[in-house]
Amino acid sequence: MNLSYRVYYIFIRNLYSYKRFIVPTFLVSLIEPLFYLVTFGIGMGAYIGYFGGKPYLYFLVPGVLVSSVMLTSSFECLYGTFVKIIHEKLMIL
Repeated sequence: MNLSYRVYYIFIRNLYSYKRFIVPTFLVSLIEPLFYLVTFGIGMGAYIGYFGGKPYLYFLVPGVLVSSVMLTSSFECLYGTFVKIIHEKLMIL
């Protein structure tokens, strides 16, 4: 089973579609976790204080980063595929 040509076509299709939306996607992927860190870190961190002997941000930062990566990757896969196939009609056969 040779998958090399299939992977190449998928890569080219994604490259054509993604190069139009690279700046907004990059900005949203950067701003969303920072927004969560500021709102939860400063807002709730002021009320919670220390959590297990360490500042609340030590607990919050890894969780926000992991959830941001997980949500961004799943959104890119699911919504991007839907838009490319249905709305942009970007099917390379």
